[in-house]
Amino acid sequence: MASLKTGSLFRLLGHLVLENDSMDEVFTVVAWYSQLQNDCKNVYSSEYARLKGLVAEDLHNREMTYPIVLALDAPEGHWVTRALEFPSPHNIRNALKVIRSKYVRDKCTAELAESESSVKEWLELWGRKEKLDLKA
Repeated sequence: MASLKTGSLFRLLGHLVLENDSMDEVFTVVAWYSQLQNDCKNVYSSEYARLKGLVAEDLHNREMTYPIVLALDAPEGHWVTRALEFPSPHNIRNALKVIRSKYVRDKCTAELAESESSVKEWLELWGRKEKLDLKA
C-alpha cells in the first residue's frame, strides 16, 4: 500500500526532477521508510503525540498501518481487532499495549533498520531523525 500511495508520489517527484525513471527503486524505498517512520511515530513517539494531541491517532481513525497490521498477529492481537471494530477508550488502551509490545516494536525497528540500510545517504541528506521513546 505504501508503495502505491507514498511511493508513487516520491517516484513522480523523481520523474519530474530527473525526467526519467532511473531512481524509481530508490525513491520507492525512501517512500517506504518515510511511511514506516510516520506509522511508528504515531504509536511510539511522545513528541508526535504531544504535537498531535493524541496517541495512536491511526488506531483511533481505524487506519491499517504497519504496526497495527503486525499487532493483529501478535499475542493478544484480538484487542487490536476489537479496537478497530469498536474504538472505545478501553479497547484503544488494550490495543495500544499490544502495538507497543516488544514483539511488534522489535519487528517495526527491524524493518526500519533494513529499509534504512539501502538508502542511508538519502536519509542523511533528508536529516529526519525521530525518537521512538514510548513503550508498553
